[in-house]
This record gives sequence, structure tokens and C-alpha cells, in this order.
Amino acid sequence: MQPFTLHRRHAAAALARLAAFLGLGFGALPLAADWTPEAMLEVATITATAPSPDGSRVAWVESRALMTDSKSLFRTRLLVTAADGGTPRQYTFGDANADDPQWSPDGAWLAYRHTADGGKPQLAVIAADGGGERLLTEFDAGIGEFRWAPDSTMLAFVATEPKSEAQKAREAAGDDAIVVGENPAYRHLWRIALPTADAAPVPERITTGAFSVGTQVLSGSFDWSPDAREIAFTRVSTPDIDDWPSADIAIVDVSTGRVRPYQQSDAAEWSPVYSPDGKLIAFSITNFPPSWIRQSRIGVAAPDGKGLKLLAATGDEQPSIIGWTGNRALLASEAAGTTTALWRLPVSGAKPARLDDGKAVLSAIGLNSTGTQLAFAAMTSAAPQEVALTPLRNFAPLTVSTANANLPARA
Repeated sequence: MQPFTLHRRHAAAALARLAAFLGLGFGALPLAADWTPEAMLEVATITATAPSPDGSRVAWVESRALMTDSKSLFRTRLLVTAADGGTPRQYTFGDANADDPQWSPDGAWLAYRHTADGGKPQLAVIAADGGGERLLTEFDAGIGEFRWAPDSTMLAFVATEPKSEAQKAREAAGDDAIVVGENPAYRHLWRIALPTADAAPVPERITTGAFSVGTQVLSGSFDWSPDAREIAFTRVSTPDIDDWPSADIAIVDVSTGRVRPYQQSDAAEWSPVYSPDGKLIAFSITNFPPSWIRQSRIGVAAPDGKGLKLLAATGDEQPSIIGWTGNRALLASEAAGTTTALWRLPVSGAKPARLDDGKAVLSAIGLNSTGTQLAFAAMTSAAPQEVALTPLRNFAPLTVSTANANLPARA
């Protein structure tokens, strides 16, 4: 594979995005004199969206500031609304936060991260009708990314290795010194079945070894194969934040835990995503050598690693994979000036086609498991974030939330 060079325009683009963030933060409203910090905290933020497999509903997470005499924090809650809008239904309540909702492929469940006040994020599920919330994990360090198995019977997730008994004893005795490179807290893959009426499920470990699954810098840790037999994952040599350039992709047999290399080079590879028919795996790959101002492309290859092809370059050459739209094209997003571009990337290598209208900043982008419906939070310099939903075959976003509809008018 030929390396590709880093262009000066990517550094300029990074500075432009920083300026856009500073000017468009807190809901992308004009920062006039009456937009005080207190006023900005009135704006709700949409942190995640998830269209249902059949496209009839969309789940989303709303974050609001909670300011009382005893608390100063952001509270997030999970809501669900119909695809044609209407009054949303709240699914989570109380002194806990919800994040990253994901529908099971059969549409019967919603999984999400549940974080109690003062606690670590744990995996939870709730029935699609909004009843019977169940916590599935109790990991000391919490859990990270998670994904449903294609058959909806279980979930895989990333969790940091628990501390050894010796480490716990030293910390209990007051020896809490952190020595760089000593006792690295590796992140690994686990799986857990859905709860039953008879028994609570027990997490089972999938990967072991002196490596970490996923990074703190690159998104997209892993993906299930369509037959649920294997998981492709991003692997780094250590859990350190600066070690992301070592990222490559490996594949683990879920039943045996056997790991085989998939994509390894002097570049960084991450964010593997299987095509619906399982014949290709798409992934992101950086420029060589990897640098903090990343230039990247999307590549595809067969599950045995053969036939690597780099897809056409996108406008900013920093695309993030959203998912597959059938077996012949991928959907990706990236910054485009002070807006967000949505690209359809043909596997053939043909030029990407831009789907959005170029007028808004899009975040919290979610594609349903059938690759037919897309949801996102949209905002402009004149309008705060709201959830929008659109079919991919005819890109026509419909606003389905009113999270910021009651904000007072400000000049």
C-alpha cells in the first residue's frame, strides 16, 4: 500500500473547526451580550441518536444542566419518539444518566450505558415499550463501547481489566502511587446474554493478553460478523492515550478466544465494520506515519485480509465510518468548514456523493441496523440542536424533537 502525504490544509481545517466550536458551542446560538453562561446552560444538548431497525421510532439522549443548592452537573435521559414526530416518551428516570442507546436487531430491546451518581457506566437494557429496565453489569471500572450480536441474544462490550487483589491491598494500605508502565489497565472484550426470568446473566470474557481493545483517541472499537462467530476489533499495544498510532485490526473467534491478525501496517487502522453479507470489512486507516493531525481514508478488504482497496478520498480526508448502506456503499461523516458533510462512499472506488445540504452541524449520528434510516442532532448558527430523522433513499430530514423549542428569544 502506498503512503499518502499530510497536506497543510488539514492543519488549517483543524483550526477552523476549533473556531467553529468556540463560536457555535452551547447549541450554536449567536453569542450576543445577553447570552450569559447561565443562559447558555438552558440549552439542551443531544448526545446520541438511534433509529429503530424498522424505522418507525428513534431513541435519543438529551443532556440538561442540573443546578441546585447541592448539585451542579449535567443529567442525561433517554427518550423515544415516533418517526413522524409527536410527543416523546421518557424511558429513564431518577438520579442516573443514560447514554449511547442501541436497539437490538429484532427491535425488542434498547441497550444503553447507565451511570448512577458517583458511579461508573454499566450496561443496561430496557424493553422496546419502555418497561422493565435491567442492569447487566457491575464492573468496578465500568464499561465502554458495546454492540448487539446480530441474533439479538447477547451483547459484547469493552471493559478494563479489574485490579488484582495485590493492587487492591496496596491501595487499601494507602499505597496509591501510579508508576508509568507498571500494571497497565488493559481493555478487553466481554459478552453477556440477555436476562431471563430465572437467572441473571454472567459476563464471559472473550479476549485476553497484553494489548488493549480500542483507544481513547480513535472511535469505533469493534464489530460483530453477521454470523456472530467472530468480532473484528481495534487493537493497541498499551492502554496509554498516546499509543493510538500502534492501532491495528485483529479478529477474535467468539467461542474460543483465538485472535488472528487482520490489518497490520506502519499506519494506524481502526473502526472495523462488517458489510451486511459478511464479504467485506471496512475500516479507517491513517496517513503514514500516523500524526495527531490525522489524514485518513476508508479501506475495505475480505475477512481474510486479502484484496485491500482504499476508497475515494473525501473532502477533508478525515472521514468517520457511520455504517454500511447495503453491500456496495458506506456512509461516512466529517467536518466541512463549519458544517458537517455526509458522504456515500461506493465500494467500487467511485467518487463520494454528498448527501446533506451543507447548512448545518450534524452530531450524534446514528444509522439503524438495516441501513435504511439515519438520525442526527442538527444545529445552525441560528437554531439550536434538535433531533432529525431521514430515510437514506430520499434524504429529507424531519425534525422530531422539541428539546430547545421553549428557549426564550435572545438577540
